[in-house]
Amino acid sequence: MGDFDADGDVDASDAASFEGCYTGIGGTAPAVCGPGDFDRDGDVDCTDHDRFVAAWTGQDTPPPLPACVIPALSVNAASLSWTLVEPALAYDVVQGSVTALREADGDFAAAVDLCLADDHPLLVLEFSGRPDAGEALWLLVRAVTPTGPLTYDTLRASQVGARDAEIESSTQACP
Repeated sequence: MGDFDADGDVDASDAASFEGCYTGIGGTAPAVCGPGDFDRDGDVDCTDHDRFVAAWTGQDTPPPLPACVIPALSVNAASLSWTLVEPALAYDVVQGSVTALREADGDFAAAVDLCLADDHPLLVLEFSGRPDAGEALWLLVRAVTPTGPLTYDTLRASQVGARDAEIESSTQACP
């Protein structure tokens, strides 16, 4: 798997083919993209990219697939921070209630409480949000690039439903 040019390895010459075959979750990959559909579910998505990277035999480092790069969020007592996503210019951060998300059967539209940051240029945001006793918060960050915002989604097949449209339909979403 992953050897698009059938030369016995998975390397840089295969990476361009993989990127050209990327469909995202639920897309339909043409037959020529079979070497990239590691889980044989008919699409070439970020789950397949993880396996493509694991199969890499090239001497150089496998290139990241921009569509599969999401910021990793960290939370401490005074701030939120996240990893850099190239070529992000800024980041949006939203917050919501886990209870509301559960009561809405996972519908983020009903569970967004607040846009914590809109087009925030830094990788750190002051944050002192404390949920009430017995409550929990969820926090999501997305990169904003020169071509527009990326995604709040995990980009993995294990995610149920798409978050972006639901979050954007909330009156509390970042503008």
